[in-house]
Amino acid sequence: MAVWSVEYEGDAFERFLFSLPAYEQAVLVAAIEHVLQAYGIDICAGEWGKLLGEGLYEFRIRKSLRTILVSAGLDAPEGAGTNRSVLLRVFCTFDGDKIVLLYHGYNKKTAHRRSVSSVRSRRRASSTSVGSGSATVDHVCVLAHNDEEREGHDGKELQRTCGSR
Repeated sequence: MAVWSVEYEGDAFERFLFSLPAYEQAVLVAAIEHVLQAYGIDICAGEWGKLLGEGLYEFRIRKSLRTILVSAGLDAPEGAGTNRSVLLRVFCTFDGDKIVLLYHGYNKKTAHRRSVSSVRSRRRASSTSVGSGSATVDHVCVLAHNDEEREGHDGKELQRTCGSR
């Protein structure tokens, strides 16, 4: 199965991710690694994704950490809190057949939805052409790893590399 590369633009997504409580962070990272990277744009064929129009998509996470990990064929940690569902949304777009660019997100249980038009405006303003070397974004953090790195990854920590483009 092809693994999609997942990147995020600027610091809006990073701020969102690290503003979440630890459990929600773990669920989001697991969903990105085991659903979004595995299925890419095909998330829209099921409950995980929704096309919002103009090339903007919503990655919809409403499962528990245990459910995501077990669905990926991994051992889920034991504990009372690992079976609690979340309602997280992440705005993203797809570039080609290998790259997902994450823009921003929100916790549907605790926050008001960020305006879709605001995210669309940011997307257009960035003029990012991921993968072509012509990105105008100063900073991109990558959550994706090649297959060799993923084999040893235990899913318990968020690995990311940041750098200028």
